[in-house]
Amino acid sequence: MSKQASWKPKPTSKLTPKPAPKLPSQSAPPTQLASYVRSHETLPPPKMRALISLYHQADSWITPDNLLQRIDAAFVPPASEEFEIPYAITLDELQGELNNIKKAPKMVQHDALPRDSSRRADPKKSWSDQRSKRESMVFEALYGVNFDHSGRVMPGLEVLQERSKSLAQQRKEDAETKAERAMDLQDLLDTPPGY
Repeated sequence: MSKQASWKPKPTSKLTPKPAPKLPSQSAPPTQLASYVRSHETLPPPKMRALISLYHQADSWITPDNLLQRIDAAFVPPASEEFEIPYAITLDELQGELNNIKKAPKMVQHDALPRDSSRRADPKKSWSDQRSKRESMVFEALYGVNFDHSGRVMPGLEVLQERSKSLAQQRKEDAETKAERAMDLQDLLDTPPGY
């Protein structure tokens, strides 16, 4: 009996999640609903990364506004490709390449020349620019970036967070510089003529 009387509930840990605030019903006025919208800063990093990834993919989505353009791009070849022989090289292009080879130094650094000197080269179709899904995931993890649908490198969460910190620092420094200049200008205006 004495053991039961002395039992006290353990205090809850600070790590246990608190219940989310109760949201108003959909029938509430819009101003009341707007006050409950959570800031993006309250999202955990995985959800923030997913949100940034969605943002980078948004230009590839098919919407009612771009539906006809997407259909045309998928089924109607561009006019320049219809009558052109693929990979045809003109005599002028061959002579230009020969001149480039003659002018080039005998020993070149690895990254000194572009990967493909052909003017018709499409970087998306080049074998060296294509990455497997696994390579892309490794690249994203190592450098904190995301790839959009066309393979362009876009900033990830960590990059955006670092940039926001540096922008805040720049704003602070700009404000301090502006205040110093205002004080210097005020000193110039306050000094009597003849000094």
